[in-house]
Amino acid sequence: YMYMLYLLAAEKNRKNSILFIVSGMAGCLIKEDVILAMGAIGLWALIFRKDFRIEGAIILLFNLTAFFIIVNIVMPHFAENKMTHMYRYAHLGSSLPEIIKTVFTEPLKFLGHLFLPAAKLTYLRRLIDSFLFLPVFAPLHFLLAVPMIIFHMLADYKPQNQFCCQYTVSIVPFLFFASIYGLKNISDFLSRRVKNTRRLTAVIVCVFFIVAARDMQNFINKYKQRYTDDFSAYRELTLKVKPLIPVKARIYTCEQLY
Repeated sequence: YMYMLYLLAAEKNRKNSILFIVSGMAGCLIKEDVILAMGAIGLWALIFRKDFRIEGAIILLFNLTAFFIIVNIVMPHFAENKMTHMYRYAHLGSSLPEIIKTVFTEPLKFLGHLFLPAAKLTYLRRLIDSFLFLPVFAPLHFLLAVPMIIFHMLADYKPQNQFCCQYTVSIVPFLFFASIYGLKNISDFLSRRVKNTRRLTAVIVCVFFIVAARDMQNFINKYKQRYTDDFSAYRELTLKVKPLIPVKARIYTCEQLY
């Protein structure tokens, strides 16, 4: 993500345009949610960057097409026609077209699942306050993170909207990018009212890194203790689960073992 965001922030030229398109398409080789994230960058460029509209449209159309093909054709083929991830959004529909239809035809249902239970709001707050709320001060750039935030908050699979799980990784680059512009906007605002803005900006940056270090330390301590305590249990469970996986299985997930 960060490289695409860097290209958006850099000077527009033919080389950067090509690299932007190639980087966006390369995301299709990683993971299905990454495809959506790259598509979101394309959508943002299409709407808010006049000089990147063609490139943004190409990335958006390519990635949406790739996402539809991978989720509806490729993944079911290798998972023996079972949509292993779709149950996370079953409250909105049994297929991708149904889910999209529900979002537009039943907005109250959509909003209800987006913000409830209240733990989802806590998740959203922790995402933003881990960056000292700096992304909020750059609302235009914060919009880059919104599609992935919605994607994860809509899921009924709890780890997807828990701050300490790996799914947060797909949102962090956008928040970091927005934080840079948020800090710049604050600095520009204060420069018109405060004489020594450099010192104040330095203080904000130091506080940001202190808070980030605190959160990282809490995260490490929590999971170090958890995995130390559970390592033997995971090992025993692995020995029990391995015989349950058919020899000829191409792709198997936890849900298919029950």
